[in-house]
Amino acid sequence: MKSFFILAALLLTTALASASYNYPCGPNNCQFGEICHTIDQTCRCIPHYSCHDITLTVKKIGQWTTNGCTYTQYDVIVNNNLNRNVKQLFIGTDSTLTLRDNSSIWNVERSGDNLTLPHYQDINANASYTFGFIIIGTHQPNLYIKAVVY
Repeated sequence: MKSFFILAALLLTTALASASYNYPCGPNNCQFGEICHTIDQTCRCIPHYSCHDITLTVKKIGQWTTNGCTYTQYDVIVNNNLNRNVKQLFIGTDSTLTLRDNSSIWNVERSGDNLTLPHYQDINANASYTFGFIIIGTHQPNLYIKAVVY
């Protein structure tokens, strides 16, 4: 009986420690539907729906057809709603981001399915930052925040 209580106490202690531990995260370590949120070098994965510190707004600028191919231009406005500067941002995308060509994206860097701020760029506290692109087709590409560092 004594060993049962000791085992139960150890399990309870482990559960409490795990629940409060801020585990390391990065743009690829959080699960889908979570944002890696880093403030003061404390990193934790939080659900998208509970993060209102940073938001993306996609705005269709125009659409045209050339030589039978339809192109659409979009601007993406990143709003920093926190009283801290954003130092780094990782935005995820997928095969729906079909750029017209390699020069059809600006004010952001692309590496595979990740878009990031240029290394010299911060987003000031309570400010916004805009980047844009031109895609083949008319469907708005899928974009979502994977990680933000303040």
